[in-house]
Amino acid sequence: MTYKMLVVDDEYLVRRGIKETIEWFRYGIEIVGEATHGKAGLEMAQSLHPDIIITDIKMPVMDGLKLVSSIQEFNLDCVILVLSGYKDFEYTKNTLEKGAFSYLLKPIDNQELIDKVLEALKHLEQKRHVQRLVANVEEDAPIIEKRIIDQLITGRHGDFSSINTKLQIYNIQIPSSGVVVYGMLDHPEVILVKDAIRTYCDALHHALINALDQAQLSHSETFIDDAAFVVLVACDQVDSLYHILTQALVSYEVNHNHVVSLGIGTPYHDFGEIRESYTTATKATAQKLFLAINSIDIYSTKKAQYKPMIMAAMTYISDHYHEDVSVKHVADSLFVSESYLLHLFKENVGKTFIECLTDYRILMAKRLLMEGKYKIYEVADKVGYPDVKYFSQIFRKKTGLTPSDFYTK
Repeated sequence: MTYKMLVVDDEYLVRRGIKETIEWFRYGIEIVGEATHGKAGLEMAQSLHPDIIITDIKMPVMDGLKLVSSIQEFNLDCVILVLSGYKDFEYTKNTLEKGAFSYLLKPIDNQELIDKVLEALKHLEQKRHVQRLVANVEEDAPIIEKRIIDQLITGRHGDFSSINTKLQIYNIQIPSSGVVVYGMLDHPEVILVKDAIRTYCDALHHALINALDQAQLSHSETFIDDAAFVVLVACDQVDSLYHILTQALVSYEVNHNHVVSLGIGTPYHDFGEIRESYTTATKATAQKLFLAINSIDIYSTKKAQYKPMIMAAMTYISDHYHEDVSVKHVADSLFVSESYLLHLFKENVGKTFIECLTDYRILMAKRLLMEGKYKIYEVADKVGYPDVKYFSQIFRKKTGLTPSDFYTK
């Protein structure tokens, strides 16, 4: 390998001495340019990309101090040696502080110059080696992060000290406490174009990450496959997180119509509990009550798999919630008695029919309010409450907020 050297000095004899009295080729060095002042030296450095620059301190137009500062400002990959007289020592000190590697006092001793140049080039190679390692670490970090998260959510990991070591080496920030959020496309198999599956999933993921960033919540994530992903969120306030996820869904729904689900797992307090949080987050999506819409579900041990009759009733609610819906309407559509359907709701869902209808209406009201397109009375009417005062009472009872307060939560 041949190193390129640039000499910057306003004294002709100094430049000539450096260039002609030392057989630089013996050390794998070629002088590619010489300049009489710092400005010309900077221009040459930008075009010739030398490995080492030897510069005088006192020069016209641009001195050595300014040259060194400019080299640092442009982040040029080189090392700088400064030539100085005894009386310029304070000047030289400032130059070293600006980023020069070392200095030599005039008159120059050739062997000392050779030794300093070789020492400077060795330093440059060490710096480049570190930069290559850092670049490799940065390039590998996303792969390592995915691998670590995969190990944590599946439980297939070694001791946590080795995980912490990797996190430090690769500067990866995985929340050590928080909750796991599981995002997925519902029934991706119905999407005819395979690439569209990842497009929908990417859109949901992007909306969620944007919402978390706006809320200034740290997070770490990975894709399980084209139709599902996991996000570890540093948040133990499930209600606040639910609100943030609702914002993400609203953002997703602006341009995408395929149904998606978000599941919130149980909080974890160390890496060892992440697997359980992940498992409960996936179970939460399986506990989805309203299949026809995008949803956020929080894991609960009280929930169970819903019977087909219940799911059919929920589908009816999601299609007619904005109308004057009664249990009789739903029971008639399913060819069962009202009493049987009411009993089934209480037994299988743990809620009454009216509670489920109200939950759905308030869910849709939240979406409409967050869109910001409608006045409160318009939202009330769109979700089946012609009386806006009654709607506000129900909304507050369910959410703890008035519709007008909803945005400020």
